[in-house]
Amino acid sequence: ETALDYLSRSLKIAEEIGDKYGMEHSIKMLGRVYADKGDYETALDYIARSLSIAEELGDKYGMGGSLSNIGVVHTIKGDYDNALDHWKKSLVIHKELGDKPMIGFDLGNIGIVHYYKDDYEKAEEYLEKSLDIQKEIGIKGLELQTTTHLYLSYKHLGKDYDENAIHRLIKEAENIELEVNYQLL
Repeated sequence: ETALDYLSRSLKIAEEIGDKYGMEHSIKMLGRVYADKGDYETALDYIARSLSIAEELGDKYGMGGSLSNIGVVHTIKGDYDNALDHWKKSLVIHKELGDKPMIGFDLGNIGIVHYYKDDYEKAEEYLEKSLDIQKEIGIKGLELQTTTHLYLSYKHLGKDYDENAIHRLIKEAENIELEVNYQLL
């Protein structure tokens, strides 16, 4: 509720001074907070508004971020086809921008959605690409989630995987997200 209050105030100020970039960002973040609260329809409404503003401004970073956020919400809702559509659009933009961290993020999420759709070969393809980027540029934090889904895909495909690598990542993790914790059970 505190986040909603501050973001609403930030949006009001951005509107008063005509700061469209500030409006776009505040609206997107309001959507993320609503998603975190489980109000997915309100979240999608806000994030779609932020996407519209980003498109109007020609703000590729804003567009990529909004598309990623829409992908997150559709993934949580289990609407995997919509999630894939938005993740792939986000990936195109992030590739145009050369934004390697976001490319790795998008690839990983596309892989996870394919895993949820029981398409383990595509999951493997995207998750391996994501993990390669994460290692190349030293992204920490996504490695456990990506590796967990990748190794589970390997397991479904009858491929070998390094169980010790998962144990090492678990020991190193400061916080294990609910979704990953569930997958590890």
